[in-house]
Amino acid sequence: MKRYLLFAGQSYYANGGWADWKGTFDTLEEAVAHLTKLDIDWFHVIDIQTLKAVKFVEGSYSGELPDFLKG
Repeated sequence: MKRYLLFAGQSYYANGGWADWKGTFDTLEEAVAHLTKLDIDWFHVIDIQTLKAVKFVEGSYSGELPDFLKG
């Protein structure tokens, strides 16, 4: 079973929940790499083993990965 769920979207679309699900990934690195393919304002990466958001940005994502996500 894949470990990380990626939720992301535009701030002006109020989809919420599973409508914002963008994929499931084996590694955190794969989930973060997938962000570069999306036109989004925010994202959450959820670890399904701990049920916690392990990486997230809200309302400020510009397509450039934040420093804390860069390898």
